[in-house]
Amino acid sequence: TLRKDAASLDLAIAMALAAITTPPADRAHPSLAGYRFMAELSLTGALRPVRGAFSLAEACRTGDGTVHTIVCAPQNAAEVYFAVGEQIRVLAPATLAELLDHLRGDRGSTVWRPAADPDLAARPVDPAPDMSEVRLAPGVSRTIEAAVCAGLRILLVSRPGAGATMIARRLP
Repeated sequence: TLRKDAASLDLAIAMALAAITTPPADRAHPSLAGYRFMAELSLTGALRPVRGAFSLAEACRTGDGTVHTIVCAPQNAAEVYFAVGEQIRVLAPATLAELLDHLRGDRGSTVWRPAADPDLAARPVDPAPDMSEVRLAPGVSRTIEAAVCAGLRILLVSRPGAGATMIARRLP
């Protein structure tokens, strides 16, 4: 037995049950081998978002290449799509029933695509904070910038209020 620790397994468990309880003659859907499922299921069958969807999707993208479709809640679709781009198809059905219909051949509008937002260019952009606002000891700022440029990881340890969080927010 496998103990279910996370809500992100809800949809995967439901799909496994659907796959094993459907008689082979009635299976109109393809093999689920290349699918990854990440969503919580409500009692009504609605798909709910999960935490860490970006990381899960990125792991699917950088894995062994066997994943061709990620199924997630509509609320997670944008971050999943951002992680995988066009490399992996993203399905974002609202309910479990909609997903099952899709797999049976009713190809509704569950494939998620980023929406074009004509007002996006008109929105004001808040400038990101940068290191010019930080006052550090001579050489410390340059050392941090050099480490970031080299792709190194930095561990900032300080007493509360010393500015480690402020510096971390300014790093890419």
